Amino acid sequence: MAARVDALAQPLVDDGLTVGMVIGVLQGEQSWIRGYGETALGGGQRPGPDTVYEIGSVSKVFTGILLADAANRELVNLDDPVADVLVDEVEFPIFKDQPIRLWHLSTHTSGLPRMPRNLKPKDPEAPYEDYTMELLYEFLGGYRLRRAPGETFAYSNLGVALLGNCLANVQDLTYEQLLAERIAGPLGLKSTVIELSDSMKARLASGYDVDQQPKSNWSMPVFNGAGGIRSDMTDMLRFARANLHPEETPIEDALLLAQKIRHQDESGPDLSWSEHGAQVCLGWFPASGGATRWHNGQTGGYHTYLAIWPDKDCAVALFANTTWGHMTTCADSVLLMLVGEEPHTIKYEKPIALPREELEAFVGEYKLSFLAKMSVTLEADGLWAQVSLQPKLRLYPSGPDTFFYRAVEAEVHFEKDEQGQVSGLEIHQGGTVTQGERNSATKEPKETASPPSDK
Repeated sequence: MAARVDALAQPLVDDGLTVGMVIGVLQGEQSWIRGYGETALGGGQRPGPDTVYEIGSVSKVFTGILLADAANRELVNLDDPVADVLVDEVEFPIFKDQPIRLWHLSTHTSGLPRMPRNLKPKDPEAPYEDYTMELLYEFLGGYRLRRAPGETFAYSNLGVALLGNCLANVQDLTYEQLLAERIAGPLGLKSTVIELSDSMKARLASGYDVDQQPKSNWSMPVFNGAGGIRSDMTDMLRFARANLHPEETPIEDALLLAQKIRHQDESGPDLSWSEHGAQVCLGWFPASGGATRWHNGQTGGYHTYLAIWPDKDCAVALFANTTWGHMTTCADSVLLMLVGEEPHTIKYEKPIALPREELEAFVGEYKLSFLAKMSVTLEADGLWAQVSLQPKLRLYPSGPDTFFYRAVEAEVHFEKDEQGQVSGLEIHQGGTVTQGERNSATKEPKETASPPSDK
């Protein structure tokens, strides 16, 4: 089995799709952890069981369990209106006479948007750092629900973030204190935290985007319950085993309650993994006909995945220090292999090699519209392109004049004039084509003057 996982995972490192990753597997009484690539690009250190990662939205599973735990201890009721649980007096959105209830926040059926519209970070590399509870309350006070809570699934980071704060406030704790007291402590999770100790900082994998550019670690005080937890694979497999065998833990009732399906959306427009529409538990997503529970997560420089299959007594977790969505496909393939099913085909395009002198021909500025332009530059690792007011992204050659992005699903086709000089480009994305004319000031001269002689 390990050899099959190696054959699936190692090419993703070799082809530059991730700097590194750790895969952990539980199967009955057996467990194993394998590391691939590096904890930091060029550092040569292979990640392992104690390498720390940001787990992103896998945090929502923990918050769902915290809700179940609080309900079991009768500190709250799952049907409590959120407005009644908030410590502060806040004008809270309501649809006609139907309030948002606590379980709506955990199942993404509250009717709240994915993110608050007043989230406007000063630093895009730290998108949640300066967002406050005061800003959250301000947003909630002015928001109007468009549908009844509990009616339809629509993924909401905002909703789970609000839930995490509600649960902490009710128990007069911070979210991190609540996490430690009700989950990490009882389950023996020693490296599942919000704030990193010095020793955990030394074990932290560096984060990267899919173009292997370094990304900052996220601080997200208001959104900790939605995506702020850090952990290592040793802890994550211990957490997975607890969810496979709740009866062996001191929080059995909470773990079982969190795994129960709370909502089924018959239309299911948001989730394609269920043939019967979107199904949601408290934090977990069911899959494989309701046999599994899973969640993935992504922050600025990390992608993570956790799935359990109780009937098969197995689990898979994957931590990668690169933001690439197909890491979930890789992890899900490992889970399928564990139960004797065929893995997914991980589809991605491999770039070809083009000489640097050929890449130089595409450098320049291209006018896309009256206000927008694309600047193409040649750097040490290849071509990069930046559209006005958007981040700079790497272009990977798929042909002599055709390039693709890894960061977004789009292609760039360069055009040449009769003299063979690059004159423009076309950006193909989402079924649309955007044309750009090359700025004449950046066009290559048709004849290159001889270099000056020093004779």
